Amino acid sequence: MLDFEEKALCRKVAGILELSVKKGYDHYSFSRLWLKSKTANNLYHWNSNDIAQSKQYLLHSVELEYHLDNEYQKTYDFYFADAMYWFGYITMYFSLSFAKSPLEIYEEYDIEKIIESYDTLHTLSSKVAVDKIKNDFAFVVNL
Repeated sequence: MLDFEEKALCRKVAGILELSVKKGYDHYSFSRLWLKSKTANNLYHWNSNDIAQSKQYLLHSVELEYHLDNEYQKTYDFYFADAMYWFGYITMYFSLSFAKSPLEIYEEYDIEKIIESYDTLHTLSSKVAVDKIKNDFAFVVNL
């Protein structure tokens, strides 16, 4: 089980992804960029400079990293603000619980299907939701 500081970090990441939707970014595209970003990696590794920053500052860091501008933005959808809040929380919870970087989650799991399953998964405890993600949304590796 995660401690207070780890859960606070999960909430911070959740807030960043929620802000991305409120700012008009496409939820699928931004979630992929987020998981591959230096900012997500820094938070996962408890980089104190990034941990101390606001959600707005961290979102801006991702915008600068990927040179995002108004052309990347779409319209605000209230439904996806909730879904992205949950997605941010659950992916950081997953990262911290199983020592998987955000990039590893991006590479090993079907991000779009996870977001599409928000309606059913968000009603579960974080631990149960992560277990379900691990079992049901991993890419199958053909040997």
